[in-house]
Amino acid sequence: MNKLAAWGGLIASVLLILAYEARAHSVSRRDPTHQARFINSHMRMLWVRAMAAQAGFEIVAVQALRNMLMSATAAVLVALHFFDRPTPVELA
Repeated sequence: MNKLAAWGGLIASVLLILAYEARAHSVSRRDPTHQARFINSHMRMLWVRAMAAQAGFEIVAVQALRNMLMSATAAVLVALHFFDRPTPVELA
């Protein structure tokens, strides 16, 4: 593939992503319930309220919420990537 075609593909891809994000932003401003982010956040808020209303379930709720957030942000994978790798001395 020549350089012109590669740059053209890159520019087309960036424009496509920008158009998608602009459309998603305009839809979410009109009706936020059409976005998965809103629905996930709303369901999490309802779940936390339900767990807080039950006596004795505070620790379970906090741990479950922590686990959901960690899986959503992939914090565990990032930590493993940085801290569970052998050093060059160990490999030698």
